[in-house]
Amino acid sequence: MKRNTFIAGLVAITATIGSAAWADSHTAKSGAEITKDAAELSQFVTNNPQFASVIQDLETKTGGKVTEAEFDDDMGDGTTHVEFEVTLANGSDEDHIYSIADGSMTLEVDNDHDDQNEAMETEEAPTSN
Repeated sequence: MKRNTFIAGLVAITATIGSAAWADSHTAKSGAEITKDAAELSQFVTNNPQFASVIQDLETKTGGKVTEAEFDDDMGDGTTHVEFEVTLANGSDEDHIYSIADGSMTLEVDNDHDDQNEAMETEEAPTSN
């Protein structure tokens, strides 16, 4: 049991350091945002060590770094998923959805729901005359 805890902790620390160091070369996010994302990802892995290998596999497959992870249960199918945001070497982000029920991983084609909502709010903002 101690070995598994140690490995999970080591993976979390490596993910945090790797994510923060890699993200330093990208200016899309501020330093505070990068630090917050790395801390949140580290906490996610600490609280859910079963996802450490999923993150490692996803980073290997995409060549990017997982920068965010969150549970998502509003996909409409009644099951819980984990949404991983991966920042690629070119600075773009992809969202990958991991199904806890069957262990499958899919690329979310319509990622950035928040960006779409923000864009809609901006379009609806009143203009001054």
